[in-house]
Amino acid sequence: MDRTGVTSSHLQVLRDVLSMTRPERWGASATECTYQVLESLGRLLGADAASFQAQHAGSGPGGGPLMRHAQSVEQGERQLLDGRTLATLRPHPALEVMARHWWELPCSLPDRTGRGGVSSLRTYFSQREWATHPVNLECLQLADEMLLAQVCGAGRSMRVLLERQHGRPFGPRELTLAELLLPHLPQLLAAAVAEHDDGVRDAPAHPPLTERQGAILRLVALGLPNRRIGHSLGISEATVRKHLENAYARLGVQSRTEAVHLLHEEETTAHG
Repeated sequence: MDRTGVTSSHLQVLRDVLSMTRPERWGASATECTYQVLESLGRLLGADAASFQAQHAGSGPGGGPLMRHAQSVEQGERQLLDGRTLATLRPHPALEVMARHWWELPCSLPDRTGRGGVSSLRTYFSQREWATHPVNLECLQLADEMLLAQVCGAGRSMRVLLERQHGRPFGPRELTLAELLLPHLPQLLAAAVAEHDDGVRDAPAHPPLTERQGAILRLVALGLPNRRIGHSLGISEATVRKHLENAYARLGVQSRTEAVHLLHEEETTAHG
């Protein structure tokens, strides 16, 4: 995007994106409409590549996320990987690096906090910090990446990722436009995932956990004590304990180990 501000061309693309997110514009395929939105977002926000990912926190290799659906657009080339295909792929070695550092990166903020929103890598890392970070050196090799995240509950999220391979990082104008667009995207993205879903899965035999309870238990699964969990989520240690007590009651268990084990079993079953 031009440093001077939002132009009339940008506003036209913005209007086009908003129009495409309305159900009456999807036609026969929400997947096709999602591709068009990704292409438009790339033009609007000055990205070299755009992707949409639906994922489940902490269920993938190395404690990273488990991908349920992925669509991407780069230099006019489109790619789609549904859940069945993703389940058959052997993890790339670079993803092991991402998994090791997942919980310290801004991309894990929706999982740690239970809240969606817009963020970017360079919002959290200086140029030197990001240039020397293992994830950048061994995996991403990007100037910056913007995240638009919608939390769906039970550890699930939908994310639009915009990459800038060279040049300056995303600035306030791009981040503000992304914040304006984010509330309009989830319905379309969920419909795209549903077009490739294998069907409805059995519901758990207990009341569902709240987003905060799920986020805390996933941090418990990483071996973090209550003090560090509270610091990570911006809440007190006493509040963490109370959330855990309520989670135990909902799951019908008595300990951290039982709760994590049951949650892991249900998440593994839900994703085949």
